[in-house]
Amino acid sequence: MDPSVIHSPRHPLALAVAGLHDRAQRRAAHLVLAEGPHLLVEGLQAGWDLVTCLYTPDWADGEGNARLLVRARGQACPVAPAGWPRPGLVAAVSDRVMMRMASTDTPQGVLSVFAVRPVAPEVAGGSVLVLDRLQDPGNVGALARTALAFCGPDLRLLCDRLGADPYGPKVLRASAGAVFRLGITESADLPGEVARLGQAGVHFWALVPDGGQPLSRELVRPGPFGLIVGNEGEGIAPDLQALGTPVSIPVRGPVESLNAAVAGAIALFALTQWMARM
Repeated sequence: MDPSVIHSPRHPLALAVAGLHDRAQRRAAHLVLAEGPHLLVEGLQAGWDLVTCLYTPDWADGEGNARLLVRARGQACPVAPAGWPRPGLVAAVSDRVMMRMASTDTPQGVLSVFAVRPVAPEVAGGSVLVLDRLQDPGNVGALARTALAFCGPDLRLLCDRLGADPYGPKVLRASAGAVFRLGITESADLPGEVARLGQAGVHFWALVPDGGQPLSRELVRPGPFGLIVGNEGEGIAPDLQALGTPVSIPVRGPVESLNAAVAGAIALFALTQWMARM
Protein backbone atom coordinates (compact mmCIF):
# COMPACT_ATOMS: atom_id res chain seq x y z
CA MET A 1 0.00 0.00 0.00
CA ASP A 2 1.47 3.32 -1.09
CA PRO A 3 1.95 5.44 2.06
CA SER A 4 1.75 8.67 0.03
CA VAL A 5 -1.88 7.91 -0.90
CA ILE A 6 -4.73 8.58 1.53
CA HIS A 7 -6.59 5.27 1.83
CA SER A 8 -8.93 5.74 4.78
CA PRO A 9 -12.33 7.48 4.45
CA ARG A 10 -11.86 8.34 8.13
CA HIS A 11 -8.77 10.41 7.41
CA PRO A 12 -9.27 13.91 8.90
CA LEU A 13 -8.92 15.57 5.51
CA ALA A 14 -11.37 13.17 3.85
CA LEU A 15 -13.90 13.81 6.62
CA ALA A 16 -13.43 17.57 6.37
CA VAL A 17 -13.96 17.56 2.60
CA ALA A 18 -17.01 15.30 2.86
CA GLY A 19 -18.42 17.68 5.47
CA LEU A 20 -18.54 20.42 2.87
CA HIS A 21 -21.58 18.74 1.34
CA ASP A 22 -23.47 20.38 4.19
CA ARG A 23 -24.45 23.96 3.38
CA ALA A 24 -24.11 25.14 6.97
CA GLN A 25 -20.56 23.83 7.18
CA ARG A 26 -19.61 25.42 3.84
CA ARG A 27 -21.05 28.74 4.94
CA ALA A 28 -19.38 28.65 8.37
CA ALA A 29 -15.98 27.78 6.88
CA HIS A 30 -16.34 30.09 3.83
CA LEU A 31 -15.26 27.23 1.56
CA VAL A 32 -16.57 25.68 -1.64
CA LEU A 33 -16.14 22.14 -2.93
CA ALA A 34 -15.40 21.96 -6.65
CA GLU A 35 -15.47 18.59 -8.42
CA GLY A 36 -13.69 17.82 -11.65
CA PRO A 37 -10.72 19.28 -13.55
CA HIS A 38 -12.72 22.01 -15.27
CA LEU A 39 -13.77 23.63 -12.00
CA LEU A 40 -10.23 23.30 -10.66
CA VAL A 41 -8.93 25.19 -13.70
CA GLU A 42 -11.67 27.82 -13.44
CA GLY A 43 -11.00 28.44 -9.78
CA LEU A 44 -7.26 28.78 -10.35
CA GLN A 45 -7.72 31.09 -13.33
CA ALA A 46 -10.10 33.27 -11.34
CA GLY A 47 -7.45 33.65 -8.64
CA TRP A 48 -9.34 31.99 -5.79
CA ASP A 49 -7.26 30.58 -2.94
CA LEU A 50 -6.86 26.82 -3.37
CA VAL A 51 -7.04 25.25 0.09
CA THR A 52 -6.87 21.56 -0.82
CA CYS A 53 -6.74 19.44 -3.97
CA LEU A 54 -7.23 15.67 -3.87
CA TYR A 55 -7.02 13.29 -6.82
CA THR A 56 -6.79 9.60 -7.66
CA PRO A 57 -3.55 8.12 -9.04
CA ASP A 58 -5.35 6.95 -12.19
CA TRP A 59 -6.58 10.47 -12.87
CA ALA A 60 -3.08 11.87 -12.38
CA ASP A 61 -1.84 9.58 -15.17
CA GLY A 62 -4.22 11.18 -17.67
CA GLU A 63 -2.95 13.45 -20.43
CA GLY A 64 -2.30 16.96 -19.18
CA ASN A 65 -3.37 16.19 -15.62
CA ALA A 66 0.18 16.10 -14.27
CA ARG A 67 0.72 19.66 -15.51
CA LEU A 68 -2.52 20.73 -13.84
CA LEU A 69 -1.33 19.25 -10.56
CA VAL A 70 1.94 21.15 -10.84
CA ARG A 71 -0.07 24.33 -11.29
CA ALA A 72 -2.30 23.47 -8.34
CA ARG A 73 0.71 22.90 -6.10
CA GLY A 74 2.18 26.19 -7.19
CA GLN A 75 -1.01 28.10 -6.37
CA ALA A 76 -2.07 26.20 -3.24
CA CYS A 77 -2.68 28.51 -0.31
CA PRO A 78 -1.33 27.37 3.09
CA VAL A 79 -3.95 29.44 4.92
CA ALA A 80 -7.37 27.99 5.78
CA PRO A 81 -10.08 28.30 8.44
CA ALA A 82 -9.09 27.28 11.93
CA GLY A 83 -9.27 23.53 12.32
CA TRP A 84 -8.94 22.69 8.62
CA PRO A 85 -6.46 19.79 8.38
CA ARG A 86 -3.30 20.45 6.39
CA PRO A 87 -4.25 23.47 4.24
CA GLY A 88 -2.40 23.78 0.96
CA LEU A 89 -2.11 20.02 0.52
CA VAL A 90 -2.30 18.54 -2.97
CA ALA A 91 -2.39 14.76 -2.49
CA ALA A 92 -3.52 11.44 -3.93
CA VAL A 93 -6.42 9.45 -2.50
CA SER A 94 -7.78 5.98 -3.20
CA ASP A 95 -10.87 5.44 -5.34
CA ARG A 96 -12.74 4.49 -2.18
CA VAL A 97 -11.91 7.78 -0.50
CA MET A 98 -12.80 9.74 -3.63
CA MET A 99 -16.22 8.07 -3.69
CA ARG A 100 -16.69 9.03 -0.04
CA MET A 101 -15.90 12.69 -0.69
CA ALA A 102 -17.59 13.26 -4.04
CA SER A 103 -21.24 14.23 -4.46
CA THR A 104 -21.57 12.61 -7.89
CA ASP A 105 -22.15 8.92 -8.59
CA THR A 106 -19.22 8.86 -11.02
CA PRO A 107 -16.44 11.09 -9.67
CA GLN A 108 -14.11 12.68 -12.22
CA GLY A 109 -10.99 11.80 -10.24
CA VAL A 110 -10.11 15.19 -8.77
CA LEU A 111 -11.79 17.60 -6.39
CA SER A 112 -10.65 20.84 -4.89
CA VAL A 113 -11.55 23.11 -2.03
CA PHE A 114 -11.39 26.88 -2.50
CA ALA A 115 -11.80 29.71 -0.03
CA VAL A 116 -14.75 31.94 -0.95
CA ARG A 117 -13.53 35.31 -2.13
CA PRO A 118 -15.02 38.14 -0.04
CA VAL A 119 -17.33 40.49 -1.93
CA ALA A 120 -17.75 44.13 -1.02
CA PRO A 121 -21.37 44.85 -0.02
CA GLU A 122 -21.54 47.91 -2.27
CA VAL A 123 -22.34 47.29 -5.93
CA ALA A 124 -23.24 50.84 -6.89
CA GLY A 125 -22.05 51.59 -10.40
CA GLY A 126 -22.57 48.05 -11.63
CA SER A 127 -25.54 45.94 -12.64
CA VAL A 128 -27.04 43.22 -10.47
CA LEU A 129 -29.03 40.04 -10.95
CA VAL A 130 -31.37 39.32 -8.04
CA LEU A 131 -32.54 35.74 -7.47
CA ASP A 132 -35.54 35.60 -5.16
CA ARG A 133 -35.67 32.17 -3.49
CA LEU A 134 -34.75 30.13 -6.57
CA GLN A 135 -34.66 26.53 -5.36
CA ASP A 136 -33.27 24.63 -8.34
CA PRO A 137 -29.44 24.62 -8.33
CA GLY A 138 -29.53 24.09 -12.09
CA ASN A 139 -31.44 27.35 -12.55
CA VAL A 140 -29.08 29.28 -10.28
CA GLY A 141 -26.02 27.87 -12.04
CA ALA A 142 -27.45 28.49 -15.51
CA LEU A 143 -28.27 32.09 -14.64
CA ALA A 144 -24.79 32.66 -13.22
CA ARG A 145 -23.29 31.33 -16.44
CA THR A 146 -25.64 33.46 -18.55
CA ALA A 147 -24.93 36.57 -16.50
CA LEU A 148 -21.19 36.15 -16.99
CA ALA A 149 -21.61 35.54 -20.72
CA PHE A 150 -23.87 38.53 -21.42
CA CYS A 151 -22.84 41.02 -18.75
CA GLY A 152 -19.26 40.12 -17.85
CA PRO A 153 -17.68 39.83 -14.39
CA ASP A 154 -18.78 43.31 -13.31
CA LEU A 155 -22.34 42.10 -12.77
CA ARG A 156 -23.13 41.06 -9.21
CA LEU A 157 -25.35 38.16 -8.19
CA LEU A 158 -27.60 38.85 -5.20
CA CYS A 159 -29.28 35.72 -3.84
CA ASP A 160 -31.88 35.14 -1.15
CA ARG A 161 -30.48 32.99 1.66
CA LEU A 162 -33.60 30.80 1.44
CA GLY A 163 -32.79 29.78 -2.12
CA ALA A 164 -30.31 27.26 -3.48
CA ASP A 165 -26.76 27.74 -2.25
CA PRO A 166 -24.89 29.71 -4.95
CA TYR A 167 -21.69 28.01 -3.79
CA GLY A 168 -23.13 24.50 -3.69
CA PRO A 169 -21.52 21.74 -5.81
CA LYS A 170 -24.54 21.45 -8.11
CA VAL A 171 -24.59 25.19 -8.76
CA LEU A 172 -20.86 25.23 -9.45
CA ARG A 173 -21.25 22.46 -12.02
CA ALA A 174 -24.31 24.02 -13.65
CA SER A 175 -22.49 27.36 -13.88
CA ALA A 176 -19.47 25.72 -15.56
CA GLY A 177 -17.29 27.70 -13.17
CA ALA A 178 -18.96 31.08 -13.74
CA VAL A 179 -19.52 31.32 -9.98
CA PHE A 180 -15.77 31.90 -9.60
CA ARG A 181 -15.95 34.97 -11.83
CA LEU A 182 -18.93 36.79 -10.35
CA GLY A 183 -19.28 38.71 -7.13
CA ILE A 184 -21.97 36.88 -5.15
CA THR A 185 -23.83 38.05 -2.07
CA GLU A 186 -26.42 36.13 -0.06
CA SER A 187 -28.96 38.22 1.78
CA ALA A 188 -31.67 37.60 4.36
CA ASP A 189 -33.30 40.90 3.36
CA LEU A 190 -33.58 41.16 -0.41
CA PRO A 191 -36.12 44.02 -0.34
CA GLY A 192 -33.78 46.04 1.87
CA GLU A 193 -30.79 45.37 -0.38
CA VAL A 194 -32.73 46.19 -3.55
CA ALA A 195 -34.12 49.40 -2.03
CA ARG A 196 -30.62 50.50 -1.06
CA LEU A 197 -29.29 49.80 -4.54
CA GLY A 198 -32.23 51.62 -6.07
CA GLN A 199 -31.33 54.69 -4.04
CA ALA A 200 -27.77 54.36 -5.36
CA GLY A 201 -29.00 54.62 -8.95
CA VAL A 202 -29.73 51.04 -10.03
CA HIS A 203 -33.04 50.72 -11.91
CA PHE A 204 -34.71 47.36 -11.30
CA TRP A 205 -36.84 45.30 -13.63
CA ALA A 206 -39.09 42.68 -12.03
CA LEU A 207 -39.55 39.74 -14.41
CA VAL A 208 -43.12 38.44 -14.20
CA PRO A 209 -44.82 35.74 -16.36
CA ASP A 210 -47.55 38.09 -17.59
CA GLY A 211 -49.09 41.48 -16.93
CA GLY A 212 -45.82 43.39 -17.10
CA GLN A 213 -44.77 45.78 -19.83
CA PRO A 214 -43.27 43.97 -22.83
CA LEU A 215 -39.50 44.00 -22.50
CA SER A 216 -38.50 46.42 -25.24
CA ARG A 217 -35.79 48.87 -26.11
CA GLU A 218 -38.03 51.82 -25.29
CA LEU A 219 -38.12 50.78 -21.62
CA VAL A 220 -34.38 50.56 -21.12
CA ARG A 221 -32.71 53.40 -19.25
CA PRO A 222 -29.03 54.35 -19.23
CA GLY A 223 -26.93 53.39 -16.24
CA PRO A 224 -26.69 50.22 -14.15
CA PHE A 225 -29.69 47.93 -14.15
CA GLY A 226 -31.06 45.26 -11.88
CA LEU A 227 -33.07 42.23 -12.97
CA ILE A 228 -35.18 40.37 -10.43
CA VAL A 229 -36.02 36.73 -11.14
CA GLY A 230 -38.50 35.05 -8.80
CA ASN A 231 -39.08 31.64 -7.28
CA GLU A 232 -39.94 28.88 -9.74
CA GLY A 233 -43.44 28.32 -8.35
CA GLU A 234 -44.38 31.50 -6.48
CA GLY A 235 -42.65 34.16 -8.54
CA ILE A 236 -41.27 37.33 -6.99
CA ALA A 237 -42.35 38.19 -3.45
CA PRO A 238 -44.80 41.14 -3.52
CA ASP A 239 -42.66 43.45 -1.38
CA LEU A 240 -39.70 42.84 -3.67
CA GLN A 241 -41.69 43.12 -6.89
CA ALA A 242 -42.95 46.53 -5.80
CA LEU A 243 -39.38 47.84 -6.02
CA GLY A 244 -39.03 47.14 -9.75
CA THR A 245 -40.77 47.88 -13.02
CA PRO A 246 -42.79 44.75 -13.95
CA VAL A 247 -41.76 43.38 -17.35
CA SER A 248 -42.81 40.26 -19.21
CA ILE A 249 -41.48 38.32 -22.19
CA PRO A 250 -44.14 38.01 -24.90
CA VAL A 251 -44.89 34.39 -25.86
CA ARG A 252 -47.00 33.06 -28.72
CA GLY A 253 -47.52 29.43 -27.77
CA PRO A 254 -49.99 28.06 -25.21
CA VAL A 255 -47.52 27.82 -22.30
CA GLU A 256 -48.20 28.97 -18.77
CA SER A 257 -44.71 30.37 -18.23
CA LEU A 258 -41.06 30.00 -19.16
CA ASN A 259 -38.46 28.26 -17.04
CA ALA A 260 -36.84 30.74 -14.62
CA ALA A 261 -33.38 30.29 -16.11
CA VAL A 262 -34.66 30.61 -19.69
CA ALA A 263 -36.70 33.72 -18.93
CA GLY A 264 -33.82 35.29 -17.02
CA ALA A 265 -31.41 34.56 -19.86
CA ILE A 266 -33.70 36.15 -22.46
CA ALA A 267 -34.18 39.25 -20.31
CA LEU A 268 -30.45 39.62 -19.59
CA PHE A 269 -29.63 39.32 -23.26
CA ALA A 270 -32.24 41.89 -24.24
CA LEU A 271 -31.20 44.38 -21.59
CA THR A 272 -27.49 44.16 -22.38
CA GLN A 273 -28.04 44.35 -26.13
CA TRP A 274 -30.29 47.38 -25.96
CA MET A 275 -28.06 49.17 -23.44
CA ALA A 276 -25.06 48.63 -25.71
CA ARG A 277 -26.88 50.53 -28.47
CA MET A 278 -27.87 53.51 -26.34
